[in-house]
Amino acid sequence: MSTDYDILINGGGMVGATLACALVQSPHTAKLRIGMIEGQRFEKKTDAAWELRVSAITCASQRLFESLGVWPLMKSQRVSPFEAMDVWDAEGTGNIQFYAKEMGEPSLGHIVENCVVQQALYERLDDLGFKGWLCPEKLLGCEKTNEGWQVTLDSGATLTTRLLIGADGALSKVRQLANFKMDAQPYEQSGVVATIHTEKPNGAVARQRFLHSGPLALLPLCGTDGDRHHCSIVWSLDTALAEEKMALDDLAFAQALSNASEFRLGKIEMVDKRTCFPFYERHVESYIVEGVALCGDAAHTIHPLAGQGVNLGLMDAAALAEELHRAAGKGLDIANFSVLRRYARRRRGANTLMMEGMQGFKTLFGSDNLPLRWARNTGMSIMNQVPPVKNRIMRYAMGLEGDIPKLARGHTL
Repeated sequence: MSTDYDILINGGGMVGATLACALVQSPHTAKLRIGMIEGQRFEKKTDAAWELRVSAITCASQRLFESLGVWPLMKSQRVSPFEAMDVWDAEGTGNIQFYAKEMGEPSLGHIVENCVVQQALYERLDDLGFKGWLCPEKLLGCEKTNEGWQVTLDSGATLTTRLLIGADGALSKVRQLANFKMDAQPYEQSGVVATIHTEKPNGAVARQRFLHSGPLALLPLCGTDGDRHHCSIVWSLDTALAEEKMALDDLAFAQALSNASEFRLGKIEMVDKRTCFPFYERHVESYIVEGVALCGDAAHTIHPLAGQGVNLGLMDAAALAEELHRAAGKGLDIANFSVLRRYARRRRGANTLMMEGMQGFKTLFGSDNLPLRWARNTGMSIMNQVPPVKNRIMRYAMGLEGDIPKLARGHTL
């Protein structure tokens, strides 16, 4: 077909760059013309300060990055493994712990700054000789043509592509312009995010306390010098309460956070810059239309209480790359609806299951109904005494159970 690109990805964030990295390493899709539109130039991190935005990278996502040759580049910067999780209910005695050693794994996951992930992906793309950057550019419009899709950029350029992929986040322009139908509803909660310095070391333990107002997560960070006195926090609160916490000065906020964490890490000695953002559940009815596919936050957003958001997006990228690799290897049209449908079927079911589970957790732990409080506390305590059950749950959360894309199992395409 007479198009400028075979595959055009809108969005060069973690999910879009992972998809590009996978496609240019496939022996079949590497032969295709691949482009990536990104609105902002990425600036390398040049100081030791902790980046505000971090992600909890699961074992499946780690294996994906290992398969793509990205993980060593991330480790050369800074990653923070955690070996245990401690989860407890503020409204009772329910408590459950998960340990990597019980599962035969070196860690349960890693807390990684988003800028570290992105820089490693860009370095890897550069090493692979990727020349398809359209940056800084923004997608302004797109329309269906006989050959595929025609897109218009803010520079005035007009390009054509056989397959258009939206990896452009929760406010996806591709989703909007291609008229995807979406169900969206607010969680009526917002997240206060910050990096903190704690009196006691975090011990490589991820901690989460379920309060009636929402969960508080303390994600352990490890400096390049081995210092373990920092955590990234995500404090989920009813929106009005989140605004109250944001209005506090640093000293008052640190005290409130110390109280909310029950001083598990001693006093909160320092709070870095804070930000706050609302939570929404979004899910498109279909991940594909003719010649277009969505992945990551463009297709779905989820409550961050289990840290699954970016990992679901990375699994989308891995599954989409696998299906395009398979189709290209068989000489099929990569933009054909039947090819894209294989991807949509694989990922929508898995993502729906996780989203429904997170909604259930939010409802369960957000209720002050006495019988429900008793049931959840009793259930947590009982489950904590049955390692096979709790470890099976954790294996699913780590991305080690279910339909795992080939790259996330540690294989190449």
